[in-house]
Amino acid sequence: MSYSNAPWLTAFLCSVLAMGIVDSANAKMCKWVDENGCVHYAETCPEGVKSTNVEIQRPPAKTQVDEANKRFVEIQSEGAKKPSEPTELLTFESDQMRDRCIKAKLSLDALSQKVPVYYDKQGQMQAELFKSVRFDRSSSYLNADAIKSARKHWTQVKQDNCTSAVPGSEVRRGVKQRQKEHLQKQCELWRSELEYMDRNKGFHSERLDLKKLFNANCK
Repeated sequence: MSYSNAPWLTAFLCSVLAMGIVDSANAKMCKWVDENGCVHYAETCPEGVKSTNVEIQRPPAKTQVDEANKRFVEIQSEGAKKPSEPTELLTFESDQMRDRCIKAKLSLDALSQKVPVYYDKQGQMQAELFKSVRFDRSSSYLNADAIKSARKHWTQVKQDNCTSAVPGSEVRRGVKQRQKEHLQKQCELWRSELEYMDRNKGFHSERLDLKKLFNANCK
């Protein structure tokens, strides 16, 4: 068999030759292709051939390979020690359930007070304990159908989120904290309302009702 008629053999021999030279070569090499299409690398190219200068990176030393393998094994070992569940994701979902549970409890509490209810700017259901003499919020009040729908919605939210996965102590603490924050805002509003009534006559009965409410809830 003629080797000239076996291009695959030529290519194989070229590749082996190139690999052998490159492995022992310096970083800077000369590259050219002969008439058979075989790629050559050498420190210097023969005269009369079209060549290019290239830089060949030497293969890593054995110590570098050993160190990389050691580090890989360490990383694999560290990964095996991690929990199978994504802790951060579970914590985030637990926090979301707790917040929804708190919101549901506050909304259902507002709906149970037999007074007009509305949603504040944060989307939290609130009970209108005293109707302002300065501001008319009646357009924001939920009608009977909306109250029925809201009660059904928040009851379902409570069932879905107030579960054993959410610590009851955290929920109670959260409800208490948000009620406190809302009451502080209400007290500021009621104080301003009383000052308005003091400056303007004609609100005697309203002032008595609000003063009683203010003294019972605001310090």
